[in-house]
Amino acid sequence: MYTNELFNIMVSEAAIDIGGQSVQQDNGLRFECTGQDGRKLVGSAVFDGHGRSRGEKFSLLATNTLQNMVTTDGFKERFDASPEAIGREIFAAINDACFEMNCTDLDTLGKEYTVVNGLIKPSRLSTMSKLSGGSTGTVVFVSDTGLVHTFNVGDSDAWLVTGEDAVRLTVNHAPNSRSEYNRIHTTWPGTEFLYHYQVQCGLARRHESYVFPKRPDFDGYYAKNVSGDYATVMTVGTHSLAMTRSFGDEPLRHGGLVAEPSYSVHQVTESSIVQTASDGFWDNIKDTDFAAETTAAVQKYGYDTEKLNSDWFRRTEVKARTNFGAHRDNMFGYTVVLEKM
Repeated sequence: MYTNELFNIMVSEAAIDIGGQSVQQDNGLRFECTGQDGRKLVGSAVFDGHGRSRGEKFSLLATNTLQNMVTTDGFKERFDASPEAIGREIFAAINDACFEMNCTDLDTLGKEYTVVNGLIKPSRLSTMSKLSGGSTGTVVFVSDTGLVHTFNVGDSDAWLVTGEDAVRLTVNHAPNSRSEYNRIHTTWPGTEFLYHYQVQCGLARRHESYVFPKRPDFDGYYAKNVSGDYATVMTVGTHSLAMTRSFGDEPLRHGGLVAEPSYSVHQVTESSIVQTASDGFWDNIKDTDFAAETTAAVQKYGYDTEKLNSDWFRRTEVKARTNFGAHRDNMFGYTVVLEKM
């Protein structure tokens, strides 16, 4: 997938908004690495924390773990030699750090537990609630040769826009994914995939709200975003989550949740934009409109990363206020530019 084309690559500062929430649970990182040969690698990472008061702890831990790894001597050379393996190594390190934080928290609380097959087993079932919370993770590496490597767990998406074409770089890890349902039910058949219910949706709650198998007369209770995707949850016992992969979330790990990332690689041959953000952004952006809006911004601002990111943030924040009002989510996002030299 190597090309002789070279690109001027730049990554913006983060666009951040607390939304209508009381706590900013999203974190992230922008980074640049220059190899011994003078060639450049830039990256953007978004970690969207969730779960009461612990979400921001997981997202910050993930950010710090990534920063420690990408700033080590020789990182770019190691990444260039084996990008997928290094990306998976990073996600494994973040997963281990989150696991250790859960164990440390139980030790601090004086709660008894054992570790069996990599899972935390509290002596009291009620202690499992102390382990709620976690974070999504999406990390994008962009080289000056136009290679774009993307790793993700959860629903913090990344998109690549070239001209009028937009490609999603991340993989869907929502409970409406048939492949994720099949993966989990192979070893955890008791885990439920359900349409999420809210009284405010104005519909009567059905006796059976399962996502699979699909039924022609029921698509869900309410749409969670402007693209019309219905809200779904993965449920293990009394614990539920709107995704099937994440960091932390120990109660859901007892039903098949993993932190193994999906990986994609794309070769860019023309000037392009990569935008990475938490779902507080993407819930307000229609997939069908994204390329046109990004192209219009490039025509207005050129390939100025800061102006592009600020414009994206302003437009999306206005939409979030209209769509979700006081209930709008945290937002955290970056723009990476690949400008053909």
